[in-house]
Amino acid sequence: MLGQYYSTPDEFFDQLEELVVHAKAEAGTRVFNFSLGSPNGRTRHSYSTFASRLDEIARLHDVIFVVSAGNLDGTQRRPEWPVETDKALEMLAQRGARDDGITAPAEHMFGLSVGP
Repeated sequence: MLGQYYSTPDEFFDQLEELVVHAKAEAGTRVFNFSLGSPNGRTRHSYSTFASRLDEIARLHDVIFVVSAGNLDGTQRRPEWPVETDKALEMLAQRGARDDGITAPAEHMFGLSVGP
């Protein structure tokens, strides 16, 4: 599927659902791991349509999706945690919680979101 583009998110999720059905039927696969993130797909206090669709597929087909908590580019990415506690606290104070929010669909409820 690499190199294939979709006109709408629905086309992507329809294809994903077809592949989930196939993988589960052919190999018994129930856990799907992939990096999927959309920084514009949600607001701080919302449930994105991407997360909703993943949850719908997960519930319907009894599978789990493991997705990245976010895919921020280099300038937005948080640096590695410093070893020294005071330096880590200083970094947190400078960045603020709003800088480390998750991106859609990491707020999904019927799966697992992971970050570095």
